[in-house]
Amino acid sequence: MKAKVLTAALAAVALTSVTAAAQSPAYSEEYAYDNPFWGLRASLDVSCPGKWKFGSDNKIKIFGPGAGVALGAVYNHPFGGGLYVEPGVSFFYDTMDAEFDTSDSDTPVGSLDRIDAWVGTWGMRVPVMVGYRIDFTPTTALFLSTGPQLEVGFTAHLTDDMPGGSSLAGELYDTLFRRFDCQWKIGAGVAFGSNYYIGVDAAFGLVNLSKHSNATSFHRNLVTFSVGYNF
Repeated sequence: MKAKVLTAALAAVALTSVTAAAQSPAYSEEYAYDNPFWGLRASLDVSCPGKWKFGSDNKIKIFGPGAGVALGAVYNHPFGGGLYVEPGVSFFYDTMDAEFDTSDSDTPVGSLDRIDAWVGTWGMRVPVMVGYRIDFTPTTALFLSTGPQLEVGFTAHLTDDMPGGSSLAGELYDTLFRRFDCQWKIGAGVAFGSNYYIGVDAAFGLVNLSKHSNATSFHRNLVTFSVGYNF
């Protein structure tokens, strides 16, 4: 009789433990993004350069939109209540179109008569994003974020569009562009299947990138389409 009572008591304790575990956030049915995670990101960049501004009201469209790619990683740290912080780092290669008449020596590239070319830049970006997560299922969530993004350029060259095109103006970070930029970034993305991610971001240039004495300001914006894997 005592053995039966002891067995029944142990069974009740075990059932209570399983029920409590099922209600605990640490149970296997917890939301996949409640814990910190790392992620790899591959991106398609669309550069959206602004106009060069001279004096108080003169504007010249020198560089046009271009495309590029970036590879990097992020670290997502949730704080509870859907809030999180996500720093990251990526290395990029971006381009901008360049087609304009430079017979006016006051333009940033000086004495070239005509340019039909493109600018290629290599560099690194370090975003620090703060965001809010909306969970749809335990493995699917919407991530909304905003924050600053620092950018440092490694090298930039102006290359003509002719076959076997050559550099036209040397290292542009020495003569035309500032090497360091700060952008304000906003973004949205969906994580699904516990590991996969797709997203889109827009970054707005805050720093005057012009080093040219006759140009008062130049800013560059960016739209990024990303895919990733979280682990």
